[in-house]
Amino acid sequence: MIKQLLFTFTLLTQVLLAQNFGSMRFTNYADDRKSAFSLTFDDGLLTHTENVAPILNQYGFKGTFYVIPPYLTESLPGIWRYGTWPDFQLLANQGHEIGSHTMRHYDLTSLQWGSIDDDSTLLYELYQSKIFIEQKIPTEKCISLNYPYTLHNPFVDSAASLFYENARTLGQVANDSSLTENDWYGLKAKVVEFNLPRNSVEDDLDEFFTFLNWTQNSINNHKWGMIIIHDVIPFSDLDSLINVIYEPVTNEWLTSLCEFLWARSSTKNVWVETVGNITRYIKERDAASYEIIISSNQLIEINVIDELDNEIYNYPLSAYVKIPDSWNYVRTEQNGIVDTLITTMSDSCNLVFGKCYSG
Repeated sequence: MIKQLLFTFTLLTQVLLAQNFGSMRFTNYADDRKSAFSLTFDDGLLTHTENVAPILNQYGFKGTFYVIPPYLTESLPGIWRYGTWPDFQLLANQGHEIGSHTMRHYDLTSLQWGSIDDDSTLLYELYQSKIFIEQKIPTEKCISLNYPYTLHNPFVDSAASLFYENARTLGQVANDSSLTENDWYGLKAKVVEFNLPRNSVEDDLDEFFTFLNWTQNSINNHKWGMIIIHDVIPFSDLDSLINVIYEPVTNEWLTSLCEFLWARSSTKNVWVETVGNITRYIKERDAASYEIIISSNQLIEINVIDELDNEIYNYPLSAYVKIPDSWNYVRTEQNGIVDTLITTMSDSCNLVFGKCYSG
């Protein structure tokens, strides 16, 4: 993959000799945000499209929804509390991620390796789910997996790596901003367990503030936090469902969490994005290298290169580029896209901050 940044100045007041102009620093997270957070939802439930999507859309957030493909129907009434393909296709069109929760939600650690055509085996569960989703949503590659019951081991991880770019499990510690290959197949997410009674919205506040403290700590330490959520229902429905579904989260609770995240997102303290897009960014950032083609007081041309699959890795990187002190703003051209950027002065040099798009 080649991403090209072509910087030219508009106004030059003096002639300068190039002094490492064009050197780049990629930011840990997109838009130089300090941390990241992913809202993840398990099982492909009807409440995800009825209740979750309107809340996330209100705040401009995108979630990752892990579905069990055969359980989604084309219309209602569906299977128990599961949703429909048309509704999840709409979520995908809105920019939400549809990930895989395997074909039948088996404990993957109990399966033999097998083959993609043998429906009793590990490879079948992983591969066929991915293909099923991509047939229903052909505009996006399915790159994110959620282990059923959060159970996995190195054997399962090895199989998952054949088809997916990441896999999510359960964990009490947020993820680092750089990950090893093994880490990618053990992404940690936190589940909230509620104490009874839950007779009022206020009864859930202790769990809410505990989770906010955990999230704020993740932000302060520049990590990538995740939450695991299943059903999301209005508090008015909670009493009739509390013993029927697993750890339901209320609309009110999720809305309050989004308000907390939005306040910190608006000040660039956290990047709220799908698991897939954060995966794309981090892997591109860690794989990227750059070559300065031209560096002068009139023109800087840079090639940014990685060896990742362009069909999957197409998220723009954010970077600071060193430029001559006399440049007040620059004109950028990337793959035919022209933009103008304002420069900023650091302690040691003049910089421009921009995005590096896939070529």
